Amino acid sequence: MPSNSRPQSPGERGLRYGLRDGACQAVTQGSGEQYLSAFALLLQASPFQLSLLSALPQLVGTVAQILSVKVLQWCPNRKALISVGTVGQALTWVPIVLLPLVLPQWAPWLVVGGAAAYFACAHFTAPAWNSLIADWLGQHERGAYFARRAKIIAGLSFFALCGAGWILSLWQHSGAAFQCCIPHSTSPTGNKSDLP
Repeated sequence: MPSNSRPQSPGERGLRYGLRDGACQAVTQGSGEQYLSAFALLLQASPFQLSLLSALPQLVGTVAQILSVKVLQWCPNRKALISVGTVGQALTWVPIVLLPLVLPQWAPWLVVGGAAAYFACAHFTAPAWNSLIADWLGQHERGAYFARRAKIIAGLSFFALCGAGWILSLWQHSGAAFQCCIPHSTSPTGNKSDLP
């Protein structure tokens, strides 16, 4: 029985994947990026460290974006640049979460450094991704496509933020499970006996 649907072109598949990418980005923003400051506070970050956490990653990300434009001139393979940035962005969550637990005396600085690396990788992909999507969209289709993508990102980011907050509140009420994992950063003296 023949199928009535015609095969999709690489551009059409790319646009569909672009929407899925936006959905994944929204979940990452809502359940990860939005909680970096709270995580830093849990690790006893000072006001100066919190201000760096708010400002430095964005600055590093902007520099990475400018660098990406230069790299695109030498290496025109946009998909490879997007893949490198995406893998780097995913891998930066490992040091953001684990290194502060291993080296609690440096925990706030490690979160700042990890967040800077995360935003550098995220912004590094932006010029190549925007260029690739622009090739697949007609001039009059771009507004509708990006509006739809922005709507998906806004909705999912909100629900991910609420969902992650709900999970954290459940974890908080289930006892000091998380505090036992990082006793040196939650306790002023580093002793488990100081925990409530």
